[in-house]
Amino acid sequence: MKLYTNPASPFCRKVEVVLHECGQADAVETIGVAGHPTDTGT
Repeated sequence: MKLYTNPASPFCRKVEVVLHECGQADAVETIGVAGHPTDTGT
């Protein structure tokens, strides 16, 4: 599974915490993205 994250998003952090607490953090590939809404950079 892939998780696209942005350092400025509190929602991505919440998902990462839940994955860690459930022991599923190793099953997820975290992909950091940053960009502007019109140019996502992905």
